[in-house]
Amino acid sequence: CKAVGMGPTPLLGAARFLTAVDSSKLTMTELISGSGVRPSLLTFWREWLAPHVETIAASQTKVVGITIGYVAQLLPAILLAQGLREHMTSPPALLAGGPYCTFMTVSGVDLSPLFEVFDGLGVGPGEDVIVAASRALGDAPADGSQDAMEVALPTDVPGLWVRDQPRTGLGRPAPLGPDFSSFPLDEYFSASEPMFPLEASRGCWARCRYCNAMSLSRGYRVKPLEQVVEEVAEVQTRYPGAAITFVDAVIAPKRAVALAEALAALAAERGHRIPWRCCIRPDARLDAEQCK
Repeated sequence: CKAVGMGPTPLLGAARFLTAVDSSKLTMTELISGSGVRPSLLTFWREWLAPHVETIAASQTKVVGITIGYVAQLLPAILLAQGLREHMTSPPALLAGGPYCTFMTVSGVDLSPLFEVFDGLGVGPGEDVIVAASRALGDAPADGSQDAMEVALPTDVPGLWVRDQPRTGLGRPAPLGPDFSSFPLDEYFSASEPMFPLEASRGCWARCRYCNAMSLSRGYRVKPLEQVVEEVAEVQTRYPGAAITFVDAVIAPKRAVALAEALAALAAERGHRIPWRCCIRPDARLDAEQCK
């Protein structure tokens, strides 16, 4: 797997805004056909995506996974997939997933029109989906002599919805331990220093009646605190002082305090600061000393 970074342009913010406006008014079928979309938007996105299409095509990858975080990303994702199909004689398996696909599916919205563009949809956590698809297609030759889709995507992987097949249930994988050994810091796009994403828990510990997080995250799972500290220590060994961002939806208050104390001890042991951040409820009843 190789992440292809897509940096900003001065017009990107405006394009995203107008894309969100158009996408909220149009059906998926209209977005796929381009009917009803401002011609200037179609031109912008196709030109902006063109070099990235060439980069992905040159890599001869067998699986391309596109995360759609919110409705404004739907049109660019569709155009990226269409561009790959037009540009490559033997296109890879194209998968779409992410929060948008998960939320729409859980909310009862029909996503099947997207199969006109994508070979599979990831619903819920995506790491098992990508791994299963990659392994299934791993035997296809990389020289283009065999279309990747001649090797069928697996139909029994939780969260992987394959074209012309019934939708599978959502997966419930545990939080992962990442491998940053090949992390390309020179390609990291950030307004500040690189931040290493770690996951101490998955899902949400609260059960607020008005929130749909429980249906989306499939419950609450945590890593042992010792494992979390070990992962932070591994990052600090490679990149002393590197900033850590915990990507958990929200960390339980008592666990956040315990994590803070453990990381403070690790920083003292290493002899340098370990900047980190996480999300925690504002009504967690932490005192001033705990916040400090």
